[in-house]
Amino acid sequence: MTMEAVVSTQSTGIHSIEFSAAGWSQTQSNLTQVCFSDFEINGIANSPSFQTVDFTYALVPNYVQSGIPLILQNNYNTFNTIWTVGPMKNIDAGYALLFSLTSNGQYTPTLNVTWLPGQTPLNLTIYASLSSSLSVNSSTSITVGITPPNSPISSSSFVITVLVAQPTPIPGVTRPFLYLDSSMKADMLGNNFKAAAANASINTAIARVGVDLTVPHRWGDWYGYFYCNDGTSLVFDASNSTAFYCPTEKVWYTGEPFASSWVTYRHNQLMGYIQDLAIGYYLSGNTTFADLAIGLLVEYSTFYPALPYQDMNMNPSTSGGRILSQTLDESNNVPELSNAFDLVYDRMTDLQKVQVEYNLLRAMATTIKRNNAGMSNWQAWHNAALMTIGYVVGDRSLVDYSINNGNSGYLYQLQYCVGDDGFWWENSIGYHFYTLSAMQWILIVSARRGDNLYQTAVPRNDNNGNKTIESMYIAPIGLAEPLSAGYGFPSLNDDHSSNDYISGERDLYTFANFIWGKNSKLPSVNYPAYNWVLSFSGAPSNLATLFYGTVVQSGYYVPKSVDLEPSGLTIFQTPNLTSDYVLVKHGPHGGYHGHYDKLELLFDHGGQIILNDYGTVQYTQPLHYNYFKRTLSHNTILIDAITQQEASGNTLFFGVDFDEVKVLSANTTELNPGVIAQRSVVLLPNFDGTGRSLILDVVEGIPLNSTQHDYFLVYHSSGDFKTIAGVSSVSPYTIPYADPSWTYFLTPQLANISQNTQLRYSWTLPSLSMQDSFESLALWTPQNSQYFYLSTTYVKEGNYSALWTNQVSVTAIQKTTFIHDWSAVHFVSWWVYNVVPNNAPITLVLSSENSTSTGIDYYFTKMTLNWVGWKQFNLTTTQFSPARSPVGWNKIDYIEFSSSWSGTPLANSTIYLDAFHTYDKNGVLIPDTFGGGVEIVAAKSSSARQLIMAQAPNQPATSYHPVTATRLTNGNSVFSHLLISPPLPDNTQIDFDSDFGNTESSKFSFSYSGKSASLEFVHSNSPYSSSIDSFLLSTTDTIYGYNVSQIGNSSVLVKGSSFTAKVQNSTYSSSHCGLTVSVLYNSGENVVLQCSFYVNAKNAILNVTSVVNGLVLPQNSITISQSFPQVNISVSVPSLNQQNKIDIDFSYKEISTTSSTSVSFSSTSSSTQTTATVSGTSGDITNPSTSVTSGQTGSTSGQESSGTSSTGNPINNTLSTSTSTTTTKQIVATGTHTLTGAFDSSANALFTFNLLVLVFVFAGFISL
Repeated sequence: MTMEAVVSTQSTGIHSIEFSAAGWSQTQSNLTQVCFSDFEINGIANSPSFQTVDFTYALVPNYVQSGIPLILQNNYNTFNTIWTVGPMKNIDAGYALLFSLTSNGQYTPTLNVTWLPGQTPLNLTIYASLSSSLSVNSSTSITVGITPPNSPISSSSFVITVLVAQPTPIPGVTRPFLYLDSSMKADMLGNNFKAAAANASINTAIARVGVDLTVPHRWGDWYGYFYCNDGTSLVFDASNSTAFYCPTEKVWYTGEPFASSWVTYRHNQLMGYIQDLAIGYYLSGNTTFADLAIGLLVEYSTFYPALPYQDMNMNPSTSGGRILSQTLDESNNVPELSNAFDLVYDRMTDLQKVQVEYNLLRAMATTIKRNNAGMSNWQAWHNAALMTIGYVVGDRSLVDYSINNGNSGYLYQLQYCVGDDGFWWENSIGYHFYTLSAMQWILIVSARRGDNLYQTAVPRNDNNGNKTIESMYIAPIGLAEPLSAGYGFPSLNDDHSSNDYISGERDLYTFANFIWGKNSKLPSVNYPAYNWVLSFSGAPSNLATLFYGTVVQSGYYVPKSVDLEPSGLTIFQTPNLTSDYVLVKHGPHGGYHGHYDKLELLFDHGGQIILNDYGTVQYTQPLHYNYFKRTLSHNTILIDAITQQEASGNTLFFGVDFDEVKVLSANTTELNPGVIAQRSVVLLPNFDGTGRSLILDVVEGIPLNSTQHDYFLVYHSSGDFKTIAGVSSVSPYTIPYADPSWTYFLTPQLANISQNTQLRYSWTLPSLSMQDSFESLALWTPQNSQYFYLSTTYVKEGNYSALWTNQVSVTAIQKTTFIHDWSAVHFVSWWVYNVVPNNAPITLVLSSENSTSTGIDYYFTKMTLNWVGWKQFNLTTTQFSPARSPVGWNKIDYIEFSSSWSGTPLANSTIYLDAFHTYDKNGVLIPDTFGGGVEIVAAKSSSARQLIMAQAPNQPATSYHPVTATRLTNGNSVFSHLLISPPLPDNTQIDFDSDFGNTESSKFSFSYSGKSASLEFVHSNSPYSSSIDSFLLSTTDTIYGYNVSQIGNSSVLVKGSSFTAKVQNSTYSSSHCGLTVSVLYNSGENVVLQCSFYVNAKNAILNVTSVVNGLVLPQNSITISQSFPQVNISVSVPSLNQQNKIDIDFSYKEISTTSSTSVSFSSTSSSTQTTATVSGTSGDITNPSTSVTSGQTGSTSGQESSGTSSTGNPINNTLSTSTSTTTTKQIVATGTHTLTGAFDSSANALFTFNLLVLVFVFAGFISL
């Protein structure tokens, strides 16, 4: 078909322009779509222009009573009831915009809008209606024109009724149905578990009735602009849209962009109110709630389509929304709006249903769908928005798009944006949970509608099976820090706070427990972990309880060391020893939210953060890009003083079999052109038996060519910094480096470290305390939020108190860092200033979690806000009520003030907290404890070094912490440091040496206060000093080994009263095991050697040789076919007046037999003075199968004498052998070894090992 543009002119110029598909002898088609992009009329009276947003002219035979409507629709999508024209701009004063509708020769009254002098660009929307006076048919057309000055004006209205439409029917559906349905209401109101949440939700709706619900009919700028210069959030006050208070700077901000950013906060608030009112109506039937919600929905629909697309830079990009500056931010509100629309639908008129469906929800879908964000948390929220709109308006195409779109749908994101370890690819714990919150909306609505995406599996990226969305719930649990740290999370990449706690994600884990919990339809092996999280997280939100709340069962989870290779996060945890937490970060960059921090080291000890990552500040602050994202702000290696480039890395070595030592090594791709790096970390928890932990930290820059570089190793800690040894002079330093991150170091100083000098310095952390005068909120969660912050308005003690307001939005404040043993506490005291006497409840909870009981264990007391002014509370510990089975006052895990623990929070509650103190039975304040910290010891070096010391920004950047950067030059590229937490006394003598003299191994040794250790990194497959192929550690009384192989004749002499040697994952490819243990011991003391061998040979003989005081004992040989299990040998010596020595050596040789033969010895003796028996256990198999040549099966038996004991009693050994025939099978051998005999100073005795080897074949059993 053709379409004509008819221009009507008058003496004064162009009168109107009309586009018509009907008339003028044209044949129209219902398949026609004509796109007008940025249509303009220019040249009217010098320079005015008329411009539209993108729109589409289309003929679509839907939603009309008769005929084919002429439809002008936005952005190439079907909005059958909306014509939007705008923005109009640059129209001369006095001109008017003219709109008219033509149908069958009849005209609507012409609508003219006069353009006033100085008027801002105008957006005009022509809305749908069910009451059009015109018969809309194939000849219907619309005319848009510009009227010259002084022409007659017939109306000043902004709205004209033009089209007939109907609400979209959804066959077979009774509303509500999206998240809640009518059958669920009775359970919510009658179920004791949910009734409290239902009543609280009704009370929330009641509170909304009395508040100002004025909607700003304008676009809101980015929320990130609503911050003080120091990064603190401005205080949002719904009643004040022109001035905004900064609580830290104590100043008021006005103007832009703050005023437009306030609009965003207001829109978000009102859209939350809409859902609050709708849920209140659903639960109570109170039509006042519904009418208010409907009024807000309709009001938004009257202006939303007319607003232009506008991003945070005020450009019409695809990332911009209409009422908010980002499609992301608009998407955040859509699930709530869709739910509200569904809940109040039965109360709406048909016209209201059409207006909200087309002019708000479908219009928002068009806005969002413009921006395909692909691998982004944005797209996760886009998908949640499009799915909920699609379901609630009956548009399956939107649902399918959100699930299946090839490069952005839910299934695509689950497969390619979620790592095989379950972490979101941006490697930020904050963005992980933020994205999971979006995906959870998808899971909830899909489950209600029968799609059940929580069951859908996608292939893993390593092609090793499948994964489901559940992996995103379980993964962060393994990243949580120990209980003493409150189960918090470290800041990673663009995390904005180091105080994000897993308890804050209780709504997510409430859903996980609902879907995969013990009593669900799909119970998961992970359900104890979900219950564990919920057991100490407090009550979930009212909505979470109503939607998917279940009774929490008993749960447990023991933090463990893990290597999350896909995300590049390697973690050590020692929950049973010293609550150490060590993390090395070496994974993918993380896209836009990634930081340039490969090989960063984080360290917590005893619940205190020792080496910290400070995350970042708001993205609008220069500190974000110029400092916090850059390498210098992290505990890692810096090359040539410039920020790393985007890089990734791999785990090279991960050994965590022993509680007493844990080892890892990781490397990177090129951090800077021509340079890679490696870092190896050895954790020795409770090394000296006093709770002190040590870390050996070896970092190496590795040039790939002959270019020389300068290398810097940076450590960030907190507390009081001081140098202890090795620094003779310190001088102010002007930093010469160009990278902008260096400019944020305050008061830099430089010290030159002499050759062969032991460098020592420390950070001492503040002592732990039970007392709190609320002079800082650094230890409280949330920290300096808009509803919980320091105040000087009402103060009882010191300079500040803590103001807590809007207790619906922030229902709890919590503290986890303090003295946890309250055994000496007799009574607790605190002050509260109450502003509004509304009888709202406040509960003080003192958690004392008992892992053996079901549910949350704690002590508590209740307060009722029924007074005005200050009030002091004094309670003895016996006056606190116990809930369930708290462990006791010797274990208080966290302190929490809660507004929702035992009642309904009210939004107008406002209190000030101050002077929280604990006293002993004599009325004396409980004293603070030593706070800990860390000491850094640098190994002696033959090369000169420099130490840069400065103050670096915290987050938010209102305070600073001490930082050091050690510089190596002249080709020296290996840093070797010992980290000791807490620090040793300054006068303690420490010796720490390192030896990088060869390319086969690197050796380290250190000692202090009678404790010593020597370590050896064997790196036969790599020339680099920080590489580890095999690892050997000898402490004062223990030797540990990992992957011990080809060490040659390494011999370790160990002195001590008790000795244990442990060798794990050892594979031998030479005839000698390479490990000889020499032990000096006193009489009557035990010597234990434990080894696990995995011999890479089809057939071999393992020889165990022992030498006691120079006397070689008979060699014991064990024939093995594939895998030899753990061997445990215990030697007990009677009382002697001399020092004894035993050497134990292992070696093996391959044999050429073609059958699998096992030999067992059994022993009897008429007299045994000392007997020790230790049973072995089997381990993993190096090679999963072995081929055994077929042959005859038979057995022999005989008698063999092996000597006599010192008392002359014979020791008889019976030998029996059996040979088995089998094909390729997996074989595991388990050994039991008994040493029987006597030994004294008067005679030499021969020790005989009685060996019994049981061989199991998985396809059958070989008896011996």
